[in-house]
Amino acid sequence: MIILLNGPPGCGKDTIGRMMHKLIPGSAMYKMSSQLKNGLCELLGLDLKLWVTYLSNDWKDEPFDFIETTTTPREALIRLSEDYVKPLFGEDFFGHQAVRMMKGLAARHIIVTDTGFTTEVRPIVQGYGKANVRVLQIHRPGFGFASDSRDYIDVDALGLEPYWKMLNNNHDLDILEAQVKRVLVEWKLHD
Repeated sequence: MIILLNGPPGCGKDTIGRMMHKLIPGSAMYKMSSQLKNGLCELLGLDLKLWVTYLSNDWKDEPFDFIETTTTPREALIRLSEDYVKPLFGEDFFGHQAVRMMKGLAARHIIVTDTGFTTEVRPIVQGYGKANVRVLQIHRPGFGFASDSRDYIDVDALGLEPYWKMLNNNHDLDILEAQVKRVLVEWKLHD
């Protein structure tokens, strides 16, 4: 089963992904942006530990402090993806890469914590089949896509309406975890 988490920056996708990973035995986590992030890390000549720090939620939207720029890590990743990678390799490039990379994971269930483009999800649906893909769209008051190139994926266009849930993340972590468990029970991934 492929579980796609979809929502704006700061809505709790990584937190929910970690909860799911803990609750689903034999699961693995995957990020659509991992190759892009690793490539930019290499381009900037950064130590991986330092790069992880820059990508933490606290620094992701702050300008780099080691070069003269007003560009943030988030902006750099968006520009690299939208201005270079996708024009060269296609709008669905990261989806095809995800299928290729996920096929190599030794996990029965894979949680993808950063989906945000319908065109990138289409190869995943084609590669695994609609019945093997679930979508959890996350809404959190005060958080939107204004600073991001991603958006909510179009579950209807992908034929995933029967496999889709919406979660409102406006509660504390205990209530959030209860909501996540309820979704996993409905999907028959948790008792």
